[in-house]
Amino acid sequence: MKRTLALILVALMAFAAVVCWGGNGIVAHADDPQFSANVIVGLVGKDSGDLYYGDTVQLYASIDNANMPYNIIWQANAGEGWKTIQEGGLRYEMELTSSTVSRSYRVVLEAVEPAE
Repeated sequence: MKRTLALILVALMAFAAVVCWGGNGIVAHADDPQFSANVIVGLVGKDSGDLYYGDTVQLYASIDNANMPYNIIWQANAGEGWKTIQEGGLRYEMELTSSTVSRSYRVVLEAVEPAE
């Protein structure tokens, strides 16, 4: 019998959307343009609503009104700091296991230096 994951929404909804400036050693100055975007992060599971170990879910990011180009980076934290799990893509797919549901997840938007 499958075990219902009652706490999965607590673990998976501990998402964060992080917006940062550059990843190539760029140092922002006060007169530099500041990166901004509207970000919504969510979870898509199967139709029944209940989630079980072994199910596949997708984390998604909806991004609007970005004022400059950016890269998308998905990260997870299992208590040892944030680690990149995927670069690029508006969706990250994973299987629900005791390991994956105990992590926190976030999407990082890293501004790309505008072309001159």
